[in-house]
Amino acid sequence: MKKIISVLMSIIIIITSFVILSAGNVAGAVMPPEIYLSAPNQHYIAGENITFDMKIPANVIENVVYVQLLIDCDTDVLKFISADQSKGELAVTETEKGYKIEYYPWAMATNTETFTATLTFRVEKGDIDVNAHALLQYSDSDTAAEARLAADLPPDTVYDAAEVPRLSITGDIAIYRKGNTIYLPYPITKSELKSKIRSTLKEYPAEYKVTNHTETQYALTDDELYINFDGRQGETVRISILGDANNDGIVTASDARKVLRYSAQLEPFPEFFDEGCDLDNNKGASAGDARKILRIASQLDSFDIPEFTIIEGHDLTVAKLLNAGSGLYNWRCTVSDKDAFEITEEITPPAEEDFKPGTPFEQTFTIKALKAGTYDVHFKLIANHEDEPIDDFHITVNVHIDLSVFVPLESD
Repeated sequence: MKKIISVLMSIIIIITSFVILSAGNVAGAVMPPEIYLSAPNQHYIAGENITFDMKIPANVIENVVYVQLLIDCDTDVLKFISADQSKGELAVTETEKGYKIEYYPWAMATNTETFTATLTFRVEKGDIDVNAHALLQYSDSDTAAEARLAADLPPDTVYDAAEVPRLSITGDIAIYRKGNTIYLPYPITKSELKSKIRSTLKEYPAEYKVTNHTETQYALTDDELYINFDGRQGETVRISILGDANNDGIVTASDARKVLRYSAQLEPFPEFFDEGCDLDNNKGASAGDARKILRIASQLDSFDIPEFTIIEGHDLTVAKLLNAGSGLYNWRCTVSDKDAFEITEEITPPAEEDFKPGTPFEQTFTIKALKAGTYDVHFKLIANHEDEPIDDFHITVNVHIDLSVFVPLESD
């Protein structure tokens, strides 16, 4: 009997010790952040906007009465433009130290929803020193407390635009960019892609990043091109191969079959694949998309040249257009409204070691937008003495006014 009691006591002591140790581990554990604030792949550039993204996990926000984000900065250097959030209400106030941004997320979240918000600022020249912290008041408390905030913001340096490397499309008009995605209309190796999309500053070359697949020579959807600058990953673009539904880097009949399966809901349509495979713009996979891809794979059709959108006062560059016939045929650019653009042309001869009689020269057109509107821009390869071009193409250019500079700051 004594032995049994002794064994039981030992077990109780072991269990008690384990509970105490476990409690100690929990008490000493590093708690996850309650708020995430980031400005991924961005730098402070004078004369340009920068966005801060804020995220609060669902398990935090469902119990919160209000959130107060405090951004300490020089408001003459970092000027608040606008705020956008997924749900709830907000108030923005300029303070002596910077900005106080209050969110009231009551009745806006469930345990499956994450609260997201985007803050937009205009950067001006000057010394910048940005620091952020936050307060949270939970529903079971009468006072707010300092929140656990994880901030990933750019280094405190304001650059001139020319000092910051950008990713630049150096030629083929069929390759185009929308937002942070580069669209490619044909199979292309990674090395060839890096020759077409380069850094504007040679000392910071474009880097290629493979994501979610095994190594291959071809560029694939969801891979990335990026530039390392100032100790962090700078401008980054995602790659989307048009028509490549099975993500092997090329467009074949198997891609058309894949899209048909998506349209029949036999397979779930992968995230982002609608960007490259939704060719009829109906927000999903359809038989029409499959037909278009099949015609392209059979070389009976080609991808449409997209519309381009630029801000008034900014440029659109169309480069690497080759003349023909030993300079007899040259590209000309005309627009539907001659007052809408300022067009400049540059002709670049081939390198001396590559020059041969008849070698084509490269023509580059820079189109500066002068007024808002939608315009047709026509390029044609034509000789001076002829009326009909031997080649031509059209692009549509939408010119917008940069309204962000006119948005007033909310105040008390």
